[in-house]
Amino acid sequence: MDLLATLRRKRETIACNVCGDATFLDMNKREKVRCSKCGSLERTRVIKLMLDDLGFPEPGMRVLHLAPEGGLANHLKSRVGEANYDARDIDVERYAHVKVSYFDLVKDADKLPSEQFDLIIHSHVIEHLPCNVTAILYHLHRSLTKRGVHVFSFPIYGAHYEESLFPLSEEERHRRFGQFDHVRKFGVEDIGLTLGMIFRLPEQYDLTGRFTKNALRSANVPEEAWRGFTGHSVFAMRKDDLLLR
Repeated sequence: MDLLATLRRKRETIACNVCGDATFLDMNKREKVRCSKCGSLERTRVIKLMLDDLGFPEPGMRVLHLAPEGGLANHLKSRVGEANYDARDIDVERYAHVKVSYFDLVKDADKLPSEQFDLIIHSHVIEHLPCNVTAILYHLHRSLTKRGVHVFSFPIYGAHYEESLFPLSEEERHRRFGQFDHVRKFGVEDIGLTLGMIFRLPEQYDLTGRFTKNALRSANVPEEAWRGFTGHSVFAMRKDDLLLR
């Protein structure tokens, strides 16, 4: 029996915590994980849980949202005001739900002003960038204010980190990295030697140490996303979590 059916049998409420819709669709062989209204995925709803837990963003905070998800974009903009919400992407034509400014992370991350944003969010963006991602993460974090939070997610699966900036066919990229336009994946066993050398990571990833199981189930976050580093994992880093000085 799937998660939604189990919860409803127990008379527990389940809905997207981003937009409130209660209908979920299958995606990539994962059953009933995509919100039918705003398109949120497991990781999107974990981001929303974390933001609520942190009390972020407060009205008037400055937000940088890269590759903005529809429902999350609407939520953030409503919280901080349109003037303080900055959505950016390299492919602006993809977005009809929110105004997006052109921004090439590979070429322009170093041009971001220091201590500019109170909240920086990007989800499954880093795996697309054909460059040294340590530099990108450093410059994004440099642009964070002293009170700010940097929230992000990217694919973590398999044992070890792997990347290739060499021109590969779409088929080879899919085989090695899980998608035709990815250039890297992070591994579970050596996450401490990759992301862990940039940011201060928790020794274990366990959402149940922060949220109740009922809160996770109610937001339709499946149990396989609760513990251990996965593609659903979300990191919320404060300014002093950066290890590069």
